[in-house]
Amino acid sequence: MDTLHKTKIGLGTVQFGLNYGVSNSSGQVQENEVRKILRTAWDSGVRVLDTAAAYGTSEEVLGRTIETDCQFNIITKIPEISTKYSQKETVKFIRKTFETSLKKLKRESVYSLMFHNADDLCSETANESYRTLVALKEEGLIKKIGVSAYTQEQLEKVRKQFEIDLVQVPFNIFDQRLAQSGYLKQLHDAGIEIHTRSTFLQGLILMNPDELKPFFNPIRPVLQKFNDEAAKFGTT
Repeated sequence: MDTLHKTKIGLGTVQFGLNYGVSNSSGQVQENEVRKILRTAWDSGVRVLDTAAAYGTSEEVLGRTIETDCQFNIITKIPEISTKYSQKETVKFIRKTFETSLKKLKRESVYSLMFHNADDLCSETANESYRTLVALKEEGLIKKIGVSAYTQEQLEKVRKQFEIDLVQVPFNIFDQRLAQSGYLKQLHDAGIEIHTRSTFLQGLILMNPDELKPFFNPIRPVLQKFNDEAAKFGTT
């Protein structure tokens, strides 16, 4: 991570704007609780917040609840870009949605603006989309150009055409694909900042296997084994 981050832990904020998460039984986090979470995070050395235009009211909530002495490095994301847009419409869409994000966040700039859908950088208007973020970077409105991806194949396609500063990828105890293939090391060696997400699979990893819905039956034995291993070491 960048040296300006005090800890390698960032805080995802989708539940600040949506009723989100497999293990979420209490709905969207209330704003008074958001304030407490943000203060605790800041005091604990967390300096990165991850949000997105698609995360319901998350950006607005952050704009209202971040205290003035908590200068978090904020990452937000461009919504999926319609394949029907012309090059001109694509540029207008990106600039307009980003301007809206800044207003909601009450910020003049953000740490990174990401393509929420990596496939947007493989479309017919990909060049215009990328150039728009380069322009925003040159204007000092963003520090890093990022992309959120699900697979190594997506990232490889994007990186063949464009220089990316930051990537966000899934990674957890059950999903080690990018580490085992050596691709995370490749990204690191290329100087790309790596952010991982789905650390707890929306809380699924922290749930009691006996409480899972039938939909999750395929993962139940693996989760039970994980819990058994944790118990052997006397930890949760």
